[in-house]
Amino acid sequence: MKKLILTAIIFGLPLFAFTVSAQDVPAKEKTEQEAQDAMKKQEKQMSKQEKQLNKQEKQLAKQQKQLKQQEKQLTKQQKQQEKARKQQEKAVKQQKKAQKQQEKAAREQKKAEKQLRKNQGQ
Repeated sequence: MKKLILTAIIFGLPLFAFTVSAQDVPAKEKTEQEAQDAMKKQEKQMSKQEKQLNKQEKQLAKQQKQLKQQEKQLTKQQKQQEKARKQQEKAVKQQKKAQKQQEKAAREQKKAEKQLRKNQGQ
């Protein structure tokens, strides 16, 4: 600072010009450093957000995979239920058919017994 004052006196320049100029250099450096710090901070934040996004994407992919498995399992269960329902309907049909055959056999037996009694009575 003494050199600046001596230079100002020798050349007759106002002292204010030198002091402002001398203070301006560190201010520029400070501003540049602040800008670099801000950039680093922003890059760090962006990196953090990118990691978080990647994590969310992985989680979403995992959930989609689970959903597909659940849908596949649900489809399988529905097919099994449909198959069971059809088998049950088939069993009911067969049971009704067997009952009709029994009723028919009972009627024929009665008819045969009636005919037999009629023949014996003659």
